Amino acid sequence: MDRIAVEFTNATIIVCGDFNDLDPEEIVNSTTLSILATGPTRGDKTIDFVLTNHPLLFKQPEIIDASLPTDHRGILCRPVEQEKAIRTYAYFRDQNKANMQYFNYLMDTADLDHIFDIGDPDLATDELLKFIRWTLDIACPMKRVRMSSKDPEYISPLVKYLIKKKAKASIRHNTRKINALNERIRSIILENIRASKNKRLTMFACAIADVLLSQSNGEIEHVVIMGDITYGACCVDDFSASALGATLLVHYGHSCLIPITDTLQSISALYVFVDIEMQIDHLQAILKKNLPPPPCHIALLSIVQFVCTLQKITPFLRELGYKITIPQSRPLSPGEVLGCTSPSLPNDVDLAIFIGDGRFHLESLLISVPPSLPVLKYDPYNGALTRERYDHNRLLSTRMDSIHKAKRSKTFGLVLSTLGRQGSPKVLDHVISLLDGCDYIVVLMSEISDAKLKMFTDVECWVQIACPRLSIDWGPEFSSPILTPYELSVAKGAVSWQKTYPMDYYSNESLGPWTPKNSKHKIDVK
Repeated sequence: MDRIAVEFTNATIIVCGDFNDLDPEEIVNSTTLSILATGPTRGDKTIDFVLTNHPLLFKQPEIIDASLPTDHRGILCRPVEQEKAIRTYAYFRDQNKANMQYFNYLMDTADLDHIFDIGDPDLATDELLKFIRWTLDIACPMKRVRMSSKDPEYISPLVKYLIKKKAKASIRHNTRKINALNERIRSIILENIRASKNKRLTMFACAIADVLLSQSNGEIEHVVIMGDITYGACCVDDFSASALGATLLVHYGHSCLIPITDTLQSISALYVFVDIEMQIDHLQAILKKNLPPPPCHIALLSIVQFVCTLQKITPFLRELGYKITIPQSRPLSPGEVLGCTSPSLPNDVDLAIFIGDGRFHLESLLISVPPSLPVLKYDPYNGALTRERYDHNRLLSTRMDSIHKAKRSKTFGLVLSTLGRQGSPKVLDHVISLLDGCDYIVVLMSEISDAKLKMFTDVECWVQIACPRLSIDWGPEFSSPILTPYELSVAKGAVSWQKTYPMDYYSNESLGPWTPKNSKHKIDVK
């Protein structure tokens, strides 16, 4: 799918059929495709799906009786009327590694004494800005590319430009350049997809602000929309909200990972929890039909929006003869799973059931349990029950490769995230204590990307104090190794590599001081 998206940027891709044991959510999370809404197509099972990279091209699908002799029903997807594409020109600079190195060289070797000798500060600033623009025009000249209103979100002007370069290289049969361009295009598209998926809820922000202002009877004077991406409960940003003069911060949809007692005293924090109702009867029926016969010890887990459902189905499963455990990793709710934190399961658990959509939180659970433990996922949105797996061998290979490179590195870059409360100064202090005899630089950054890190040409290895999943999921896409604090501890011999990768980043009972809530960071009060 990545190859098709790269080679045919304006193509409409449709994947449809009987998925059976295939998980469409896994395909969606690893490609540019989206699932068109559907329903049961074989009895009460939803096993037929339609996936596309342009869901807005189609109306709401209809489930219809098939005209062929089959026990499956059909899915009818009618196209919507399309507006004519609007074409415009976009201008940009290609800030690749070679261009930026040349820019840095020109700036380092420039003689700026004539600018610093100017007595008027405003005039000197203008002259300095003119010189910087002139230098940029030499090192990173402005490019122009034609864009279409029908281009997917992940096709940026830079991607369009690189695709044109690749076409020219194909005419000359320059295989080496084609492969290099393919890798760069793929990396940029994946980064664009990751960024665009986190911006889709922003479209509702202004409407919500208008509702708050109109319904408050004048009690609310201003509503400030925080423009930063919110990945989860760790991104509550009381620092920025307070700096903007807000007196109340509303964090919607996530658990209270950062207690209101730990936020700034100058601002109050309100967590709005979301409990999404689902068809409990369908969930119970599908579990009764597919679970192995009792006795069987089952662990129930979910994302925060469905933790109440775990309590609702527990009596039903116990009546069937199953032993049920809802594990908890405090301060999270019983059964709650974060992308970086999963509760430990008892050793005698035979099966784990996860309720939720997508793969991000699910993979946190899959990483933290032995590969031999069966894990079932129930998706409340499409009613599918699937067996889930994770490539532990790939995790071991990629992370150990980065750890071995870190052992040979002498210059480190330490990224402390400024996105909400992701960054922990206590963890940063621990990381610095491991770098005895090594050079390092501390960088504050809200959004970590390979393009930003490549600007620090002297850094051999990075350690990010933000989200462990950034290294686990996206580490191979970075030009330099990017480790978690736990992996650096392994590289420096402070701890041995754990047989099961620890997903306990926000747990009160975490394994070591490379996590923010570890007991070693707590202050003893006598």
